[in-house]
Amino acid sequence: MKNFPAIVKNRYSAISKTFCNLSTMMRVFFLTALIMFGGFGKSFSQNTLIPASGSNSMSSAGTLCTHAGCGGTYSNNVNGYTVINGSAGFYINISGSYATESCCDKINIYNGSGTGGTLLATYAGGGNINYSGTLGQTLTVQFYSDGSVTSTGLTSTVSYLVPPTITSFSPASGAIGSSVTITGTNFNTTAANNVVFFGATRATVTTATATSLTVTVPLGATYQYISCFPHF
Repeated sequence: MKNFPAIVKNRYSAISKTFCNLSTMMRVFFLTALIMFGGFGKSFSQNTLIPASGSNSMSSAGTLCTHAGCGGTYSNNVNGYTVINGSAGFYINISGSYATESCCDKINIYNGSGTGGTLLATYAGGGNINYSGTLGQTLTVQFYSDGSVTSTGLTSTVSYLVPPTITSFSPASGAIGSSVTITGTNFNTTAANNVVFFGATRATVTTATATSLTVTVPLGATYQYISCFPHF
């Protein structure tokens, strides 16, 4: 997971032992959360194939696969790209899997519209893809192959993500193992889809709604950022 913006910073005091001085163990956190483009209760779907040549574009959530279709075997000697148009206040996530000839057939992600921008990531061989841009950023996904081995290429889902708004948290201090309720907007309603870290230590998210997260302060929390990322 990468390039998630830091949206809100607040402070939380935690203590490793019940009788420690609360002021000696301050914690700082920022959070991000995932929803589909358009907000809860709205559904947009655009199923797009990266063309074998030339280009096309998409401007809403949906699937993105190589020209032969999701799971289909791509052809030799193709070179095309899809522009995923950015939207103010949202950032784009591309998640799924890929299978290509590792030496010669590649999936490239570029900044901006077209392949003239900065190359941000390259995928070849086989594995999973989970790439996120920055707020408002447009991304271009290119696929090209040579004249020999073929495979299934890219099978992915494009999501438009919106950061949350944090309004409060309670309690303001507590022991390791205590529960903290974070109140705001645009959290993922599945607890497991909000991944929270206190520094390098992952916390357990016990409950989640669109406006509230309940997390447990983990053993090993240090004086570092507490971070929350979407989990796919």
